[in-house]
Amino acid sequence: MASKLRRKFLGAVFVFLFGAPFAAVGVFATWSSASQLWRWHEVRSWDVVDARVLDADLQVNSGDGDTYRVLATYEYFVAGERHVSEQVGLSNWSDNLGRFHHNAHRELSEARAAGRPVPCWVNPAQPGQAYLYPQLRWGLLLFKSLFAVIFGGVGFAVMIAAFRGGKKARKAETIRTQEPERPWHWREDWREGRVKSGSRAAAVGMCAFAVLWNLISAPVAVFLPEEVFRKGNHLAALGFIFPVIGMLLLYWGLRAVLRHRRFGGAVFEMDAVPGVIGGRLSGRIAVPAYVESERGINLTLSCMRREVTGSGKNRRTSERVLWQDARTVPREAIASGPMRTSLPVTFDIPYGLQSSTDPTENERTLWKLTAQAKIRGADLDTSFEIPVFETPESDPQFEPTREPIATTEAEIIDQLAAIGVVAETLPEGGRSFLFKAARHKGAAIGSTFFLLLWTGAIVLMLRLGAPLLFPIVFGLFELLIVWVAMDLWFSVRRVRASRRGLELSGGLFGLGKPKLFEPDRIDKLEPVRGMQVGNRLYYRIKLGTPDGREYVAATMLDNLAVARQVVSELRSSLEA
Repeated sequence: MASKLRRKFLGAVFVFLFGAPFAAVGVFATWSSASQLWRWHEVRSWDVVDARVLDADLQVNSGDGDTYRVLATYEYFVAGERHVSEQVGLSNWSDNLGRFHHNAHRELSEARAAGRPVPCWVNPAQPGQAYLYPQLRWGLLLFKSLFAVIFGGVGFAVMIAAFRGGKKARKAETIRTQEPERPWHWREDWREGRVKSGSRAAAVGMCAFAVLWNLISAPVAVFLPEEVFRKGNHLAALGFIFPVIGMLLLYWGLRAVLRHRRFGGAVFEMDAVPGVIGGRLSGRIAVPAYVESERGINLTLSCMRREVTGSGKNRRTSERVLWQDARTVPREAIASGPMRTSLPVTFDIPYGLQSSTDPTENERTLWKLTAQAKIRGADLDTSFEIPVFETPESDPQFEPTREPIATTEAEIIDQLAAIGVVAETLPEGGRSFLFKAARHKGAAIGSTFFLLLWTGAIVLMLRLGAPLLFPIVFGLFELLIVWVAMDLWFSVRRVRASRRGLELSGGLFGLGKPKLFEPDRIDKLEPVRGMQVGNRLYYRIKLGTPDGREYVAATMLDNLAVARQVVSELRSSLEA
């Protein structure tokens, strides 16, 4: 235990030292920007005299991209005393922002050749201090400010996080030593059974990423128009996608802030700690605001596997949903007051799932409870990382209750219609389910946007003359992406079930020959895990025949309860 604590402490020290150089660069850039502004303010009150250019040159520094710096030597007289200076502008930086250095070099060279004087701003208090170009270069100031914000912000954020992380790790290690057999006591909010919403971290993370993205892409927005419209480099127009993404990120960040301001104080009050695998999770979500939703509030419980790979700029975090269940709290079950709303939470957790693991590990299992609803103003969207463990109370024989999504026929039809599934009773008896096209527009839009990015990458390869193999390989993958996008937008499926059997029809644009499975040819009919979009797990209904063949009866059902309801309705129709 002591060695583990020592490793964490040394890790925090290393991270702190890693952030220090970035913070130092930020401090230097801040000082440079501030001093440039101050000099510009001072120079405006200096005396202006004539100066004679003795020498002028343009220094070119080659590297990943050429940078320039105008060099000059000039003389001027103050009160009959000769002074010589080499200070041209307010900044001594070499750069390639705009045409300042080229223009200044041309003007000074022409003045030297013609013997023409140039204006010189001289400090009356210190005549040896002078500038030929005291104008403030806003592009360069913006560039320095980006350095100050990006490097300084990242550096100080890393140092503060390392300091707080080391302190938090020492406290957590003390608790672990005291209660090694009850890991659900290692976090204070878990121990008290009052889990706080993670909306603040989500809002801060989204806004920080949005600001960082926009700071990095700001030079693109400033200098790209000249490259595209004045120089005619139309290929460079692809760079506009970065500012556009930046605006979208700012929009999403603003929405996250508004949600946090309204619902950030939400707390999940657990009836018992922890939630039990092979048992039940129950409690209530207390929201410090009035929440009213005609269609109720959607609750989702997810067991997720998070993996962190690589380090530094190659660090990647991926999340895979291992299990997920969802249900809707109906409007009449929501206890609302002027400044508080209480949502009842009850989930049955099957035996055999993974317990919550140490949040400091690179590979860990976490359980997340999410509450979402479309309401007036900022939508409700808040989540809680909760403790769920296998305990002595876990029952290997535990069978989760199969609660229907609704109780009456009309309610079932309304619930299914809300997710784009039309349920009807057949004239001859039995049920029909029509799974409409574009039922999940968020997933469809996301796949289309990814398709556009992928297509843009292929076009860029062709324009840049990349080896033909790369566009071909990318093009083959694009066919798969096109099919997924088309399926999400235009796939229509129909399932009919009666005593004569189960009929499947539809597909892309609703085309496809119907296929009938008689009751004795149906070996199994069950919901299974489907595709994952973000942190949402979609289910599909699988039909199996005695000869081992499997068919897809329905796809993209957005929660397990809905999938179970459809399967239950189909089975009842087959047995009627």
